Amino acid sequence: MNDQNFKDYYKILQVHYDASAEVIRAAFESLSKTLPPGSAERAEAEEAFRTLSDENYRSIYHRAWLENFSERAQFIQPAPKPYHDTPENKEASAEHVLDDYFRALFLKDWSSAYSRLSAQDRTNISLRDFTDWRTAVSGCYEMQEYKIRYVRTLGSINLENISYFHVAEFETDVTDLNKKNLEITTETLRKYVTYDTDCWKVCLGLGNVYAQTSQYRRMKRENFQNAEQAFLLSAQDRTDALTGLLNEDGFFAEAAREVERNRRYHNPFTLLSFQIHCGDGGHREACLCHLADTIRQACRLTDLAARLDNNQIMCLLAETDRDRAEAAARKFLQLIRSDPPENYSVSCGLVCYNGYSSLSDTVLACCRMAGLPSHY
Repeated sequence: MNDQNFKDYYKILQVHYDASAEVIRAAFESLSKTLPPGSAERAEAEEAFRTLSDENYRSIYHRAWLENFSERAQFIQPAPKPYHDTPENKEASAEHVLDDYFRALFLKDWSSAYSRLSAQDRTNISLRDFTDWRTAVSGCYEMQEYKIRYVRTLGSINLENISYFHVAEFETDVTDLNKKNLEITTETLRKYVTYDTDCWKVCLGLGNVYAQTSQYRRMKRENFQNAEQAFLLSAQDRTDALTGLLNEDGFFAEAAREVERNRRYHNPFTLLSFQIHCGDGGHREACLCHLADTIRQACRLTDLAARLDNNQIMCLLAETDRDRAEAAARKFLQLIRSDPPENYSVSCGLVCYNGYSSLSDTVLACCRMAGLPSHY
C-alpha cells in the first residue's frame, strides 16, 4: 500500500532512479547552490543525499520506493541516452548535436544553430535576438575551425540562472580570426549539452543577449576605421612581390581551409607543383612570371596558386580528384608550352591529399615529384 507521505528522493535530487553515486553527488552539489541555508528544501535535499549516497541505506530505500512509486515514469524524468550513442543513433548523441551547432555557426546558418538550443534557451531568447547576436559576433571574429572533446557526464548544472539536468560536458577549441588585427587565436570553451525531454540539446549559457550584441556592434564600429588598412597589409604579407601569387605563408593559411573541409566533409583536393628548368639563369625571373601568369589565368576561382621558392609554383585544385587533376595538369602544361618567352621547360608533380598525411608533408612530396621528368 502506498504511503502518501513517502518522499521521492530521486525526484528531489532530480536524478534517475538508476543514477550512479557520482551523478547523485554532482546533482546534490549543483542543487545545493540554488537552495538557501536553513530552508526546508535544502534540508530535504540533504536528507535525500545522505540516504542515496550510502549504499546500504539506498538499497533499503529503493525497495520502499518501488512499492510506493511503481508508476515511476510519472515521477521522474526518463534516463538520458549516453553521449556516446551507437552509430545508428548518432543523430541523437550529445557530441553530434554539439558538432551540428558549431558547424552551423561556422557556416553562419543561424537558424540551424538556434534549433539545436535547449527549449529553455529558446524560450528566453528569440531567433531574431540570437541572429542579431551571432551577426554582431561574426562582425568581429571569423571562425576558422573547431575541435570537440568529451569531458564527463554531470547530473545537473546552473548557467546564467538556468538549471539543466542530465548534462554532458565538452571542451571545444575554437580558432577565430580577429578582424581588428587579423590575428588567429584559439580559445578553449566549456560547452554543455542537456538531455531535453527526449533528445540532446545545447546549453547556450548566455547572459544579457542585448548587452552582448551591443558590445560586439561597438567593437565592429571601432574596428572599421583601420580594417581596410589592416587588410591591405595582410594581403601584402601573403603575396609574392614578383609573381603576384600567394607566397608560402599565404598558401599554407588558405590551404588549411581545404584540409578542414576535407576532414569534415571529405571534399577531395589535389596539389600540382610546376618546376622551371631554365638554362640561362638570367632569364629565370621572366620564365617564372610567364608560368605564374599562365597558371593564374587557367585556374578557377576556387583554386589556389602560390610561389614556393625561386623556380617552383604550387597549385591547389579544390574539390578535384586524381582523374580531373591529371586532365587539368595536361591543360596547364599545354598552355605553358604553347608560347614561352624563353627556351625553358617545365616538369609537373601531382599528389592527391589523402587525409592522413600533414599538409606540409603532402606539399613536400608534390615538390619532389616535380623534379622528375614530366609524364603529361
